[in-house]
Amino acid sequence: MTDMARLAGVSRPAVTNWRKRHDDFPAPVEENDTVALFRAADVFAWMDKHGKKRAKRSPEQGVWTAVSAGRGFLQVEEAALIGMEVLGSTSIAYDPQPAAEFLRRITAGSSDDVYDVLKDLTSRISREVSSDRLRVSGLIDAPEWAKLAPLVQNVASVALEFGIPETFEALLSSMARGPRSGSEHSSPDGIAQLLTRLLPVHGTVADFACGQGTFLLAAARAAKSDHLQLIAQDLQVSASTLTRLRMAAHGIAAQVSYGDSLTAATLPDLRADLVLLDPPFASRWRPENDTDPARWRFVQPPKNAGDVAWIQHAISRLNPGGRAAIVTSNGPLFRSGVDAELRRRLLEAGCIEAVIALPGGLYALTSIPVAIWILRRPDEASSSDVLLVDASKIAEGSRGRTLLEDQHIERIELAIARLRSGDRTVDEFGVAAARVPISRLLTEGSTLVPARWMERHNDPAAIVDRIRGGQRRLEDLKASLLTTPTRRAFAVEVAQPMGQQTKRTVKITDVADLVRSPVIKSDVAGTGTTPLIRPGDIATDLSVSPSDSVDLDLLPDVMLTQPGDVVVATEGRIRAGVDTAGGAVGRGPMVQILRPRPGTMAPLTLAALISHFGQQQGMGTTIKRVDIGNLQIPAIDSGAADDLQETLNGLFQQRRILTTAIETIGDLAEAFVIGLGDELVQFDVAADHQEQP
Repeated sequence: MTDMARLAGVSRPAVTNWRKRHDDFPAPVEENDTVALFRAADVFAWMDKHGKKRAKRSPEQGVWTAVSAGRGFLQVEEAALIGMEVLGSTSIAYDPQPAAEFLRRITAGSSDDVYDVLKDLTSRISREVSSDRLRVSGLIDAPEWAKLAPLVQNVASVALEFGIPETFEALLSSMARGPRSGSEHSSPDGIAQLLTRLLPVHGTVADFACGQGTFLLAAARAAKSDHLQLIAQDLQVSASTLTRLRMAAHGIAAQVSYGDSLTAATLPDLRADLVLLDPPFASRWRPENDTDPARWRFVQPPKNAGDVAWIQHAISRLNPGGRAAIVTSNGPLFRSGVDAELRRRLLEAGCIEAVIALPGGLYALTSIPVAIWILRRPDEASSSDVLLVDASKIAEGSRGRTLLEDQHIERIELAIARLRSGDRTVDEFGVAAARVPISRLLTEGSTLVPARWMERHNDPAAIVDRIRGGQRRLEDLKASLLTTPTRRAFAVEVAQPMGQQTKRTVKITDVADLVRSPVIKSDVAGTGTTPLIRPGDIATDLSVSPSDSVDLDLLPDVMLTQPGDVVVATEGRIRAGVDTAGGAVGRGPMVQILRPRPGTMAPLTLAALISHFGQQQGMGTTIKRVDIGNLQIPAIDSGAADDLQETLNGLFQQRRILTTAIETIGDLAEAFVIGLGDELVQFDVAADHQEQP
């Protein structure tokens, strides 16, 4: 549905609405509880028939159309991989002009013609990429071939329209959305761009855990010289093959091989001017197969300490003056044991130039925050400091994912540049950084978590103003609390002696009309601009603050709330509140709306009675639910209901004042701690004595 909405240039809920309202909407070729897959051609035909405009076609949209030809017998990532194999193989076998002609032959031919062309193609590239590594090779002679041919033809057509590199990248992106995409460790583009902008790209560039080749591609794009040698390796055959195909699709010369870099059985003599590494997190290695123990000049890495091995391997493969950048989890920055020993020895040897802490959520498969180590060979340090950069809060995540975008990269670049130019500290644009002496790092435990070393500089005058301002706010809040009116100053008396009480109840629908809330699914919530009320939007002071929105065009015949309506959360903790603004939609079935009838019961009183007595009437073993239509509440006359509303208004106003006072006290306490702890302020003893009686 999301892909279809993007093609149509509308929201996902709009497409969902088309499917509900139109009986002739195409049937899905595959559907389960979470996803529905449609053939692009069927959807386009339906859109044209009903006059639905399509958004301007992009490579991603073209690829979606192509991949949809394989739906029903191939997973999304399988179809995308076959497309990438065809494009990468074509780029290996042919120069650009012949490659375009080859793609035209595919698009114009029959299924049998495509079979012959691909047979010839896999034969041509067999010296560079073994055909048994290609998924397409196994399918050419399979019974599914007749179904596969349209997929290959569609991919070729998109490549002719947008170019092989753009189409390959679009296929790679679509593969990441597949249900089995978790099998590959994929480096974020933002990290790749950051590294190639912070470090000089020249000479020989190596990536010993290349994954999908993201770092190599970024290096090729960032290089200012054509004299660049790119070398890559990966333990996974599928990863090294994909990197080889990707480089070929972009017309980039690269030496890509399969092998276990940590055992050093391959590429033992390679030395590079730049090493870029993003190995899988928490990786292990096989020390029993090690062929180059000389690399472990700092510590011997245990088999469960892949990070310790990768860091030392990267340093051991540098040319004089070279740099290495490796991405790890935050663990190696602070863990004890072998990690601590490695940090200490690297610091003593001057191998650590910088550490950059990045936010969590950058990777598709994990939300953990990560760090970049910038390393050099031993005894090549030109400074006795380490540059520590805390960019862990620079980017805000969405739905668990964080994007490191160009403006974020520029801020990190600026901080590094200022430290390199001599600034001791930087703290702006969400990035804090400092030059920390190696001697101090060694003295204080060798911990390299950047946030640990950031020194926030506070203005003494600002601290004084903060303290004085907080004290004034507390005095004002105290005065407001004492003057807040409450009904008859809580003057109450016993109405009925104990044992003689008569409890009258009334059905909720006798004092209010039920305005049914529509059932709103998750794909509709978050659209449009009309306020949407969720159960959690009802506060303890019985106020209502909508936290979501919805598009009214997707909710036919819905009734909006009016000022004074009572909003009821009917599941879990039964509670109610008053919508004083109106113009909102309740998210049914968990939220229902009551409209008090004039002259029966004040809204706040009604909400308070429902919140208390409704909880007692909830049913359910795990989650309580209340039938709002049959809910019974105490029957009190309208005069008493008005008195109760006035009293509750005063009490809740006092609650809000006290809540603000508590927050002010917390801020005031922090200001005192900072001011006195950093010796920025001191108590005015003379003024204190003058206030004594």
